Amino acid sequence: MRVGAVRPEQASAAPLVERLAAELDVAGVAYCHFKSNRFLRRAELAETDLDLLVSRRHVRDFRRVLDSCGFVGAVRPQATSPPGVAHYFAYDAAADRFVHVHAHRQLIVGHDRTKNYRLPIEEPFLASASKTSVLPTPAPAFEYVLLVIRMVLKYAVIDEMVWTGARRSRPRPSRSEREEHAH
Repeated sequence: MRVGAVRPEQASAAPLVERLAAELDVAGVAYCHFKSNRFLRRAELAETDLDLLVSRRHVRDFRRVLDSCGFVGAVRPQATSPPGVAHYFAYDAAADRFVHVHAHRQLIVGHDRTKNYRLPIEEPFLASASKTSVLPTPAPAFEYVLLVIRMVLKYAVIDEMVWTGARRSRPRPSRSEREEHAH
């Protein structure tokens, strides 16, 4: 860590994350950190990315705030990024690290490779958010339901792939074995 850098145990959040949250609040942007909130402190310290759900009504104001905080948009190939997600990066000199924002306009869930289900509950989800830390988070009930849906979709696809693969790799009984079994 370079001289003068903020130590994680001394900060409630990386200075740039605190500034971003404060400016979003002043601008009246409806947003919340919506997933992996078990690790919210790590996100606020910029040790991991910020997954922010942003109201579609406030996307322009959100982008203006990001710009004023020094964030730059990054483009990912369309095939690797779910719809309604944008990526932004900025360097936080005081924390000596980059801050990565995943800005979501929609709740898109599913297996990591497909993310093909939209849950059209963004506005009630955002309306439930409250600020118990630097970043607002959704009501626990919303967060729990979203987690259950995400995990079911994520692992149901894997289970189906394993099941299909197991059925294909199992040797098929010969015709004589099938006829013998039928009698």
